[in-house]
Amino acid sequence: MARSDYGSESDEFESSTAEIDSSDSDDDFIAGSKRKRKPNIRVKGLAKAPPKPTYNAQVTESANDGLNASEKANSVEKADKKTIDKIRKAMDLANHHGTGEAEAKAAMRMAMKLMAAENITQADLIANETAEERSTRAGHSSVTIRSTKGTSVRHQRWYIPAAGAACEAFDVQYYTESYGSYLKYVFYGLADNTVAAALSFEMLHNQIENWALERKGELKGQIAGNSYRLGVARRVLKDSQDENHKAMKKAEEDEKRRVKEEEESRAAEIARLDMPVVAATVEEEAAMAKTSTVSSKIEDVPDKDSRHLLPYHADDSGDNHGQPAFNQHYDDGDDDDDMNADFDHRDAGAFDFDLDALEAKIRIKAEQVDPPLPTFPLTNHQRSPTVEPVVKAEPTEDESLKWATAIQLRTFKDNAKAIAQDYIKSTGQKLKKGRKLKSVQRDKTAFNKGWDDGKKVDLKRRGIDDEAWKECKAES
Repeated sequence: MARSDYGSESDEFESSTAEIDSSDSDDDFIAGSKRKRKPNIRVKGLAKAPPKPTYNAQVTESANDGLNASEKANSVEKADKKTIDKIRKAMDLANHHGTGEAEAKAAMRMAMKLMAAENITQADLIANETAEERSTRAGHSSVTIRSTKGTSVRHQRWYIPAAGAACEAFDVQYYTESYGSYLKYVFYGLADNTVAAALSFEMLHNQIENWALERKGELKGQIAGNSYRLGVARRVLKDSQDENHKAMKKAEEDEKRRVKEEEESRAAEIARLDMPVVAATVEEEAAMAKTSTVSSKIEDVPDKDSRHLLPYHADDSGDNHGQPAFNQHYDDGDDDDDMNADFDHRDAGAFDFDLDALEAKIRIKAEQVDPPLPTFPLTNHQRSPTVEPVVKAEPTEDESLKWATAIQLRTFKDNAKAIAQDYIKSTGQKLKKGRKLKSVQRDKTAFNKGWDDGKKVDLKRRGIDDEAWKECKAES
């Protein structure tokens, strides 16, 4: 019979402090003998080892490593490997045990921002690809769960909603493999998304185990421990589902508002064109003539820079057939450079975040929450050697990460699902449903504690936000 999954660990961590006192030994002192009595020897034992979670999860296979090189070799317009490396580095920084809350939040938000932007970029490309081209975007990433005590690993009820939350957040699917000594959760679908899903599941699993260990004094027995873990996982899954629902609803609302604005603009244009032509009054004609005279006098004054701004005309007769004496395409702005948007997806380095600089910065200033904004090339009218750079607060909602339409969002999700299903068919694996779980007794109090702690988890932006949770608890 297998040992209890969440049994007591007290037998593992008994104090190793020992005392050796040989004063009672018969061989230590003999009457009349010259042998001296041996001194008491006290050996200071090792410090008590800190308790460890029963199970540990680790990403052991990534869609972007050598294990899937054959899948990656024929990629069609797949994201640059450097982008994936940045995402992994940011998520590793967020999940590192020595990373503070502020640094972790900054790193995770950067990773998710890059991931979200990648999804939106892929959406339009995938919609116009053939089934063969879509298959080159597919891949899988795996997370292995092992026992820290070297015992066998069994499926836990709370693993299902935890893995489901990662799939919900990154539009992938998963299946499990059991090997007795370890379990493997395989996430498949869009290759880049499986990497993010695997890293998120690893983080969520280990965090839940750590929280359960910290609450060991409150969670009495295996039922309470499992109920707590289930509560956290269920809450994270619900939050992921709610976030997707809100994203779809917002995309629909934005689309309706855009259609309404276009209809109103079209109606106003039609109304303007249908307005009757009214003859100008004598006063209006006089005012127009006066304005024309003033304009002519101004044009007569030569501009010292006119040789640079105005086109050269070989014909100096001045007979322009009633046309103005300047180029109709001339822009009288502050300079002669074209005015471009501050943010252009075509700009080189638009998403070239410097993770090394961010890592150094957040180590120095741990309280910084938001990641540094990317630096974009300035147009001439913006350049000034004396102006110091200004760091602006990141908006609550990033306009660049919005879905253009609800149809685009639905299409992306449908295509992501189809890619995952086609990928499994291509591997030749036959998936089957696991056995139906039996109803078990639950600890309602422990479950509710887990549900409350689940508020601290945000798979797409940070992972854990203790400060927000403390504020929430203080208000309640």
